[in-house]
Amino acid sequence: MSITKRVALTFDDGPNLPYTNQILDILKKENIKAAFFVCGANIKRHPEIIRKIAKENHLIGNHSFSHNRLTTFLGINYGEILKTQKLIEDLTAQRIKLYRPPHGFMNLFLRKKLITQGFKIVLFDTVGRDWESKITSGKIVTNIVDNVKLGSIILLHDGSDINIGVNRSKTVQALPEIINKLEENNFQIVPLEELS
Repeated sequence: MSITKRVALTFDDGPNLPYTNQILDILKKENIKAAFFVCGANIKRHPEIIRKIAKENHLIGNHSFSHNRLTTFLGINYGEILKTQKLIEDLTAQRIKLYRPPHGFMNLFLRKKLITQGFKIVLFDTVGRDWESKITSGKIVTNIVDNVKLGSIILLHDGSDINIGVNRSKTVQALPEIINKLEENNFQIVPLEELS
């Protein structure tokens, strides 16, 4: 008898039209719940998508307001994080405080401050590298399937920083195959909160 290995699927940098909606459609069809780590500037542009993510029972996490590498690295984006959290809570009534630092960088002082304020810091260990400009959808699939393990938090992107009109069609194209191949290899995609 094979053992089912649980993993979680997460998306960063959205919401971004039309790709966040396309990803939501795939997840709905496959009956999978994911976590979306969203940027405040993108929330302001697409509040209707944030409401849709919440309505479809996906988790929404905070990914700062501007996704600025320097302010993140220096740990001076606390105000941005609070601003983004207020947007999430006002639009969804979701009170879960999840934070993923842009680029995975986290200043120790900021980390302690956020934890004191009730935030859970969520990183990742398996990446599709779908931000690379010349990557193919097949390579995104391979990057995930070849590196995933029991308990993995998988990182894909539905946006890119707070840029408008970023093309994430390769991620959308790769997603059904990622789901298929994970299932073939006895991985079960579960909501993020079920991993802890």
